[in-house]
Amino acid sequence: MGKPRRKRRYTAAEKAAALQKFEQATLSNDYLFFRVMQQKAALLPTLQRVLPELGIVKICQVVAQRHLKATWQSKEFIFAEDQAGNQFNVEMQVANEHNLIQRSLAYFAGMVNNQLDQGVKYRDLKPIYVIFFTRFDPLGYQHQFERCRIMAGEHQPDRLLNFIYLDVTAPTAQVNPALQRLCEFIETGKVAPNDPFILKLE
Repeated sequence: MGKPRRKRRYTAAEKAAALQKFEQATLSNDYLFFRVMQQKAALLPTLQRVLPELGIVKICQVVAQRHLKATWQSKEFIFAEDQAGNQFNVEMQVANEHNLIQRSLAYFAGMVNNQLDQGVKYRDLKPIYVIFFTRFDPLGYQHQFERCRIMAGEHQPDRLLNFIYLDVTAPTAQVNPALQRLCEFIETGKVAPNDPFILKLE
């Protein structure tokens, strides 16, 4: 057997540079985003701004880095459920790996299977929202907000499948003012002085 590899020792300059980089990081850092958004006090207002039409008043469950399938790669994401049973998968994606649709489908399939494993019937499946905050144009259409969804049918209007991609770096605002303020804070750390939620995040 070979000798165990010695751990690399970092110089004082390297440690100082790493600390400075961390102190200057914004919520566009996927680790910081994950740590903040697993708190209900941060996640609830965020979902309310992304999906105001749902009338979300309470987050009943939050699970950080929830692995629905053992074969999934390790990703830092947030699973949540609101008072109406709507389910959400929320994640910050920094690098464009050109696989958002595929990953969204994988998350959706895992969340559906999770409902079925809990005894939910097919006809009673709750709507699922897969939400990606990104630092790039997610689908290449130069849209800040992209939404893909499939309806259950004209007699069942629930939106069972919802993929939402939100580019926090978009140069032109195309979302509601409250959500735009959140996007600017995530990307740049800019604080809106009259927005209590942003002030709290700071």
